[in-house]
Amino acid sequence: MPPTIARPRALVALIVLLAAGTGFSLLRPESPPAELHMSGRTMGTTYNVKYRPTPNTPTVKDLQIEVDTLLAEINHTMSTYDPESELSRFNRLRTTDWVPASTSLRAVLKAALEIGAQSEGAFDITVGPLVNLWGFGPEVHPDRVPPERDIAAARARSGLDKITLSDTQSAIRKRRPDVFLDLSGIAKGYGVDRVAELMTAHGIDHYMVEIGGEIRVRGLKERETPWRIAIEKPLSGERSVHTMLALSDIALATS
Repeated sequence: MPPTIARPRALVALIVLLAAGTGFSLLRPESPPAELHMSGRTMGTTYNVKYRPTPNTPTVKDLQIEVDTLLAEINHTMSTYDPESELSRFNRLRTTDWVPASTSLRAVLKAALEIGAQSEGAFDITVGPLVNLWGFGPEVHPDRVPPERDIAAARARSGLDKITLSDTQSAIRKRRPDVFLDLSGIAKGYGVDRVAELMTAHGIDHYMVEIGGEIRVRGLKERETPWRIAIEKPLSGERSVHTMLALSDIALATS
């Protein structure tokens, strides 16, 4: 047999062997990266999301657009710093009439009132007047300790009994017109839960979602190890780690 016929066969065999050696990379798509990360700003702080993608997971860019859109919607519902948010508009109202409220706002208010009752008032979303008086809210920051009479007046406007919800009317109302709600202690946690639900809806079973120290984790990291969360020491002027936690399938508030 002429040698010119054998060469093509040998060449074909070589190509097959090369393809086999590379795992047929030309014939199948590459595996997704082991772990991806996205970050941004929301609610006056930062957020971080780490996750293990699947072949059907959206691109990081597309998924981050969804996350940013969701968090912007939550912020525009519950922020006291956005004067046009749903909560800010409700706070400005000087009425005890029922006011229509979105599903998300009512859900957070309901959870906040339940936590307030369970904690015997230690968690109280109606302390907005006191928060503002001491300079921790969106209003003017004082340069002195507030007078006792102002503190007493702010306390009189606070109390879990001063807000009422109605699921049948999809509405909320104040029991005194000057009630001022502050959801800073729960809104970030709600945002974390909503982002976690978004990840799960995309079939992502392993993730870590963090917004301003509020954290929720599911599954494991890329090497099948728990998610490691650093707890900082509460020191001003420096950042140092107090302890490390290994977590899976749990939520945690560190702020």
